[in-house]
Amino acid sequence: SEGDRRPAPSPEPRPAPTRRERPWHEGGAELPLDTRAAVVDIAEALTRGCGYMRLGGYFMRAESEVRAQRRGVVAVLRMFVRGLPPAKRTTWLSPLLRAIAAALRIEDPGRGALARLRRGALVGPLG
Repeated sequence: SEGDRRPAPSPEPRPAPTRRERPWHEGGAELPLDTRAAVVDIAEALTRGCGYMRLGGYFMRAESEVRAQRRGVVAVLRMFVRGLPPAKRTTWLSPLLRAIAAALRIEDPGRGALARLRRGALVGPLG
């Protein structure tokens, strides 16, 4: 009867995905489509060129820091590499970024030639 209607039970909340279940790439929904496509192109070039690094995916987002925006930075691409030690990050970060820059020069010469190390980050053009 009509009086016995009960709301349907709500589905159980789904637990957060584990690292293995996460998609290969995440984020970037707030970026304009052309910027997002350029970031994906760079990420795919790095995936091809850095396959030996045990990449675990990447994350992209719009740059939110005002100082970086003034320098023309519009997006951030963060690559995840499995097996790196959490300690002494400063000892392996610069050599890793130099290897990534070299791979980008090979896989995407136009962007790779303009990529530069700046304050612990690899910065390069999207176009």
